[in-house]
Amino acid sequence: MVNITYRGVAQQWGQFAPSYANLFMGWFETHHILIENNPYKKYIKKYHRYIDDLIIIWEGDNQQLESFVDYCNDNNNNIRFTYKSDQLTMDFLDIQFTIKESCILTDVYRKTLSRNSLLHRHSSHPEPLLRGVPTGQFIRLRRNCTTWDTFHQRSMELWDRLTSRGYETDCVKKAYENAIMKNRTDLLKTTKNNRYKQKDKRIRFITTFSTEAKQIQSIIHKHWSILDADPILSIMDLKKPQIVYRRSPNLRDKVAPSMLPDINKTDNSNWMKVLGTYKCGANICKCCRFINKSDQFQSTNTQKCYKNRMYANCKTMNVIYLATCRCGQQYVGKTTRRLKDRVLEHLACINRRDFSSAIAEHVIDKHQAMEQYVTFQVIEFIKLGKRKGDIEDKLTKREFHWILTLNTAKPKGLNKEGDIKYFIR
Repeated sequence: MVNITYRGVAQQWGQFAPSYANLFMGWFETHHILIENNPYKKYIKKYHRYIDDLIIIWEGDNQQLESFVDYCNDNNNNIRFTYKSDQLTMDFLDIQFTIKESCILTDVYRKTLSRNSLLHRHSSHPEPLLRGVPTGQFIRLRRNCTTWDTFHQRSMELWDRLTSRGYETDCVKKAYENAIMKNRTDLLKTTKNNRYKQKDKRIRFITTFSTEAKQIQSIIHKHWSILDADPILSIMDLKKPQIVYRRSPNLRDKVAPSMLPDINKTDNSNWMKVLGTYKCGANICKCCRFINKSDQFQSTNTQKCYKNRMYANCKTMNVIYLATCRCGQQYVGKTTRRLKDRVLEHLACINRRDFSSAIAEHVIDKHQAMEQYVTFQVIEFIKLGKRKGDIEDKLTKREFHWILTLNTAKPKGLNKEGDIKYFIR
């Protein structure tokens, strides 16, 4: 048995290094190792690979094996292969293979200097995850250890490591007994998780994990019946949401952030000290006369005022805008284009008697298609960070936020039910 590992520059490239190494090795083995004109292919009885680790059942002698490794290293790709071989015992990843009486036995492999890296019991993680650590570790031993003697020996070692990481004896004992009851043959079978056969249509409530996570989950489930009573949401048959936690910031994020702030570059988007929505001032702009020049905006339903936190005009892109009619009806919209382009579309719908626009439908029906009855202003400008992202999705979420905040959904406003349903899709 031979374990071959390659070393290359990809190992220094961060999170995407495994994917890059996997793609490269797939190409390399296809064009150099598994090809018919490989003079050493006849000695390869079995060949398996995980990313950049290879395990081979070799039928040649040691000299031929060394020549094969030299053959693999004779390349212009700046990579080198190292190997170790043994006739009876070989470790591969976290498994150790041993040949005994014409049988291959497996055991869990740990390096001699490996530290106890099990998740600490008092770490800031969801409780179900912490309770699952002993269970998962003992089941792993049950699956990877061929003999009962080996399983019990490794289990006692694991028991000590778990207790030293703060896990209660009762919790460890329960996980150990649960693993004993498992059938190893069943654990070795590759089974598909039935949970993923059908698409889970439940809404996911995503939040940052904290010590209050359990209370938040309890509050959501307790008051979920309120949404079931809503005439709009009840027809969607919304089940209780799945609570999903994102990792909270830790010490590593503070000490060694993955992206450092650019202290030498000023944010050009905030250089304008004048805040609010203004006309662009171009002589040929047909949109300027419909712009509500103001540094604040007000909900006609709640009468609450909000200050603008940015400067915007007719040419500003990626914005949430508010359309207000003289009668007090309001509409919240979004656009990735210039504000003027979207405003002129609404006005064109009014002139064409086109009811595809909610604003046009209202002005045509209530105000004899008099376009001067409606004005527009920007209420939020969306800017993506350095990592970019889906601007359309972010605009949709902020649009929904302002529809609820300003109370512009029908019948009190002009936003249709479909706007809300789209967000909950």
